[in-house]
Amino acid sequence: MKILFCLNLQEIGGIETSTLELLKCLALRQKNQYFLIVRNYQKEKLEKLGITLDHVAIFECSEVTEAASIISDISPDIIQLYKSLFFFEALEVADIHLKKILVYHANQKGKNFFLTDEVDRVVCVSKSVHSFLTEKGVKNLITIPNGVSDLKMTKKRGVKIIFSHLGRLDIQEKKIDELLKFWRNRKHFINAQLHIFGGDGQLELGDVVERKFTNREVALSETDYLLSFSRSEGFGMAIAEALMVNIPVICRHCGGVTEDLIDNVDVFYFDDEESFNDVLFKLESGELNAVAVAESGRQKIQELYNINKATLNYESLYLELYESHLATVTKV
Repeated sequence: MKILFCLNLQEIGGIETSTLELLKCLALRQKNQYFLIVRNYQKEKLEKLGITLDHVAIFECSEVTEAASIISDISPDIIQLYKSLFFFEALEVADIHLKKILVYHANQKGKNFFLTDEVDRVVCVSKSVHSFLTEKGVKNLITIPNGVSDLKMTKKRGVKIIFSHLGRLDIQEKKIDELLKFWRNRKHFINAQLHIFGGDGQLELGDVVERKFTNREVALSETDYLLSFSRSEGFGMAIAEALMVNIPVICRHCGGVTEDLIDNVDVFYFDDEESFNDVLFKLESGELNAVAVAESGRQKIQELYNINKATLNYESLYLELYESHLATVTKV
């Protein structure tokens, strides 16, 4: 089978990195032919993130007509589309959107399900996204959680305890404002530092350090606790990756992976500033065991969100769709 991934890399966040990790693992198995057509390709940035795509034929494009020509030339059996109106328009120009099998990837609740009536499967990355789209009347839904790779990193122990937040500052302004408010009003871990990964450079303001995000392993290797202030996650890659390397996570119950994580067993939840301070107090006093909870969270993520499991699930989906499509064509 020829399988084509269509991806816009104008932003490189959790969904983009996890998609490319999936493509990398699928291609390494060499069961199918894999192609990637990409807009805003940033090879150097991806390499810094540790993502290399061996056994994948990569095509760059900038215009819809250019993308349509490339897609027509490849003539894929299955097209996997990610939240991109640009590539949907390219498929229409190529006039193959109803002749090929489309797998549409839904990652964020309430966003980007504009073509769901015209695809064979809408793949949701979490149960919360599946439930939301079901309520919206979207059909052909299937849930295949994103997979998390085993990160290779050596933990660095500093003088100060480091709490970290991962995420681009320019698109997370409200989260950062609340994070800074809670942090500055905290009553515990007074000598700790907060590192915010996602800025354009390094800026230190007292116990808050804004840092450029270049590599997940580097960021997590310097982290003692991960903070996530998101109120809604399609998947929650930062949470999953931190737990995969035994870093305790303090976050809201925000959907995605948190639906499978139990408070004070796998992760530490807070709802407001008071409960945030309560978590810090219990961690600092030893009432909560951060090491044990992080290990429990790691086991849960390894069991439910392993990249190898996701790879096999996608291969099964491709085969099911391909055989179903062949049967339909044969009947006609």
